[in-house]
Amino acid sequence: MVKAIASMVVTRPPACYSFIMSHVIGFSWILLAAAFLSGCAASIAEPASLESADMKALIAQTKAAYEADDPAVTKLLDDLYDKVTGLPKGAKEKPESMDGVEFERRRCIYWKIVDGFDTPPEVIEASRHGKRLAGLALIEFGPIDSPELRIMIDCGKDIGRQVSLSRLLEDGIAWARKLKSATPNEARKMAREYEDLLQQQPHNRTFRLLRDTALWEAKERENSPDK
Repeated sequence: MVKAIASMVVTRPPACYSFIMSHVIGFSWILLAAAFLSGCAASIAEPASLESADMKALIAQTKAAYEADDPAVTKLLDDLYDKVTGLPKGAKEKPESMDGVEFERRRCIYWKIVDGFDTPPEVIEASRHGKRLAGLALIEFGPIDSPELRIMIDCGKDIGRQVSLSRLLEDGIAWARKLKSATPNEARKMAREYEDLLQQQPHNRTFRLLRDTALWEAKERENSPDK
């Protein structure tokens, strides 16, 4: 689903950016996935030291490949993620044996590094809409006040620079809360934003989902006895 959403939002992104999109949008769905998926039984390592010569070289190599749209960036990002987090290779969900707070703390270190790469505006814009979907899911199914989610949102604030994904997730939750408390007219106005975007990208299912959700909320308010 994550890769599908990524492909919906950006039309034909460069190869390495479509890979990043799957990471970007998946970042805020991890709490929901953890509730339904069993963890990985593989061993967990200590995170690699970011000050080591090998790690500095890997970060520089990954950054260069990412910004050059080099297809090799897919493997480099995976290698970087594995070494920075110490998680079992390819593990994007929380292992059973790891505390959720520690899991997100390690992932935050990775996102601080990747946030320093030069990301195209269209990828950030795509993530903005994806995070609104994530915000709606979190408000509907929670947990919205978990310490794990707090780490996601606050990632980077300790160094005075909240990472882009965290800022977008925070904005996405704020958008979802606004929709949930909107009057019928306000909800329809929020739907019109996506109606306009659908004129430009009629097959974009993310836009369609957000529009239809806003219209549904407007109808619910109109039919509510407390309106």
